[in-house]
Amino acid sequence: MAAVVVRESSTMVDSNETPETWAVMDKGCITMSGGGTKVAVTSSGGGDRSKVVLRPKLNIMPLLSSHAARDTISQGQSITITETIVSAGAKFELGFFRPGNSTYQYVGIWFKKVSKQTVTWVANRNYQIVSSSAVLTISNDGNLVIMDGQLSYSVSNMPSNGNAKVSATLLDSGNLVLRDENSNILWQSFDFPSHTFLPGMKLEYKNNSGKSWSLVSWRNLHDPSPGVFSLELDHKGITQFITSRKPEGLYSNRLGWNPPSGGIYSGHNRKS
Repeated sequence: MAAVVVRESSTMVDSNETPETWAVMDKGCITMSGGGTKVAVTSSGGGDRSKVVLRPKLNIMPLLSSHAARDTISQGQSITITETIVSAGAKFELGFFRPGNSTYQYVGIWFKKVSKQTVTWVANRNYQIVSSSAVLTISNDGNLVIMDGQLSYSVSNMPSNGNAKVSATLLDSGNLVLRDENSNILWQSFDFPSHTFLPGMKLEYKNNSGKSWSLVSWRNLHDPSPGVFSLELDHKGITQFITSRKPEGLYSNRLGWNPPSGGIYSGHNRKS
């Protein structure tokens, strides 16, 4: 599955392993790779919705060792720094990882069968884990949390589900979903993308609520905290995507289309 990336110098780079994705890179490069059509847009160059709170220590058990890979964390179970879960078809893996030469740990999802670890989603972009005793688990109120001693970082922020039995399953699409005992989806990582766009995701803006689904680059290869580039649907209702550089869209690239004529256009502008 080759990928073609068009950079500023118009240099074309081939990659033969990465499945179809879009990614906003730390230099503003937007790439779509793998699968059928390969497209990339390059400029010149989501934010984190979770929080850290103090919680009483939970009684949690690690996943039981098994020759078969597990794809689900049930309430009362956890995964440690050295453990992972793998989607049913072994396409994606979730666990703790260290990006580049960082000494910090993050919880993320990456392609299982790509030799070079390629992370598609990060749960705690703004919360660096130093301790080796941190675990990922489901709290008593049904939320997905990273427990580090008495500190708890909420990955999901749902209202308490009371006595509902909640589980977290990693799907072959790369989506991590929280479900109740009736298999109703309560929360999913696809609604909180980081820097990579996978098939089945959406980039959207809702005028009535102001909610936006967008991609935000990493700060650099060693730091997955939100960087300066973002890709989002134009909030003005125009059928175009904008990749912009902070602060306040200092530089932007636009890729849009005209439904009546079916035409596609692109362009960029720099604010003075």
